[in-house]
Amino acid sequence: MQRKPMIRVAALIADLDVPGKVIKKQRVVTQPELDTVHKDLFSVVLDMHGALQEIDRVDGIVFPLLQLRDPYLQVPDAKRNEKLA
Repeated sequence: MQRKPMIRVAALIADLDVPGKVIKKQRVVTQPELDTVHKDLFSVVLDMHGALQEIDRVDGIVFPLLQLRDPYLQVPDAKRNEKLA
């Protein structure tokens, strides 16, 4: 699956025989259909928007600034931590 293209695009150009004019009819064909790909890709944006819609504000960025004295996370202690009790 990784070595295959996600979308195949082909351009079809056909000449129409009209006296005194040169008319080229062009058509773009995709596999899968372009409407299906558009809906699939745009649904990601809509889902992300829906997931973030309830957030009023962001107080800070936590994980990129997270620095620990010890490279391992501490085991939570429910007996000493009021929030976990």
